[in-house]
Amino acid sequence: MLANTLGFLGSYRSSSISLSVVPVAERDGVMERDYWYTVGRGRSDLLAPEEVGRIAAERTLRRLGARKVATAEVPVVFDPETAADLLGHVFGAISGYAVFRGATFLKDRLGETIASPLLTMVDDGRRPRGLGSRPFDGEGSPTRRNVPIERGVLRHYLCDWYSARRSGTPDGSARRGVSGGPSVGAGNLCFEAGDTLPEAIIGGVERVSTSPT
Repeated sequence: MLANTLGFLGSYRSSSISLSVVPVAERDGVMERDYWYTVGRGRSDLLAPEEVGRIAAERTLRRLGARKVATAEVPVVFDPETAADLLGHVFGAISGYAVFRGATFLKDRLGETIASPLLTMVDDGRRPRGLGSRPFDGEGSPTRRNVPIERGVLRHYLCDWYSARRSGTPDGSARRGVSGGPSVGAGNLCFEAGDTLPEAIIGGVERVSTSPT
């Protein structure tokens, strides 16, 4: 529930459920471990426990016998977990606070191409059963589907009320905890999926290796 001095009063209910596993594998006296998980709004959103276990086992087994490779220039394909870290860095660069403080290389670059035309970033605060979905943000502003980066072009920043006034872009992206003031936060932030399956992306990568100069 949220109420403020501007006359806003609203509330909503939420739920989440998750399942995770961390298996351990051993070969020739060397032990490795990895993990996998599934999370959603309700039980029907989760992967089957057997599927979670299978993926976790595969991730763990592939660590056995790992070795370093020679330094080289090669194509890189980010897996979803690593891509999520990259997403967090991009979010920090389009935060309204970073913009008006001049702490981002994306300041004053609205309308410019800043990335590949294959890249679109979406923050949909109304996505059905999304873990970050909610009817209003941490300040009472209605949530919506934002597209801060569209086909490589920076369209707008993500802001709460304060940073929106300072940067001149829309608000509606505020987060707050049980105590403390609001700050800029995302709802269901993601890179929009393309038309090519991950297996096809990996299968289409040619092994290119060049010695560093």
